[in-house]
Amino acid sequence: LDNLIDILIQCVHVPSVTGQTLLVSDGDDLSTPELVGIMGLALGKSPRLFPFPVHLLRSAGKLAGKNEEMSRLLDSLQINSEPSFQLLNWKPKYSITQGIQNIVESK
Repeated sequence: LDNLIDILIQCVHVPSVTGQTLLVSDGDDLSTPELVGIMGLALGKSPRLFPFPVHLLRSAGKLAGKNEEMSRLLDSLQINSEPSFQLLNWKPKYSITQGIQNIVESK
């Protein structure tokens, strides 16, 4: 959230981005289990994750006619934020871990 606010403020100060679509991220590519683990640590809880064969989830999705939904759930989504970072002369101020910790502490 802190990085989002910071980059939106930066966009206001860089008029050349008007009308452009910018892809931005915190700069870290995380798996869902990694993200859940970071959230658990920030909340002072141990996440209860267990391994489950992905091919079984895909098969269940196929049987249920939910191939597309399972693909969105199970496949990786990565974006290249570097062009936006260069255009705005910006880098994330906070890591994902710091950002999640800040959110938890503000509650």
